[in-house]
Amino acid sequence: MQSFNKFKLVTVVVASLAVAAFAGQVNLTGGFVGCGPDYVGNLTGFGHFTGHFYGSVQTEVLVASNGDRLYAHTSNFVRGATVDGVTAYSEHWHFVAGTGRFANATGDATVSGDGYSNGVYEGDIVGSVLVPARAP
Repeated sequence: MQSFNKFKLVTVVVASLAVAAFAGQVNLTGGFVGCGPDYVGNLTGFGHFTGHFYGSVQTEVLVASNGDRLYAHTSNFVRGATVDGVTAYSEHWHFVAGTGRFANATGDATVSGDGYSNGVYEGDIVGSVLVPARAP
C-alpha cells in the first residue's frame, strides 16, 4: 500500500506543477478607433489601451492604462473593396510577448474593421493570450 500512496502523491504533485505552469487564458474582445499608426480602444481582460503600429517591423504594441503591454506581429492583411469611401479590412495578430500581468504572454487574435477616406479607422479584436504563471 505504501508504494501506491507514494505514486498517488507524485502524480498529484506533477499534475499540480503542470497546472501551475500557466496562470491561464485571457480572452481579448473589444474594439478600437484610430488615425495613422495610433489608436485607442478597450478589451475585456486587458482594459482601456493605447496602441501603436510599427509598420517597418509589422508589430502592434498595446499599452494598458496601468502600463502593462502586449506585443503582436501582424500578418495576412486583407483589404476589401472600397464602397462609398469605406474600405473593409482584416488581419491576424500573433501575440509574442507582454509585460506586467501579461509578462511572456502568447496568443492570437483576428482583427477586422473599416477604414474611411479621411484616414480614420475602427475595428474589432477577438482573440486570447495564454499567460504563464509567475515564479513564487
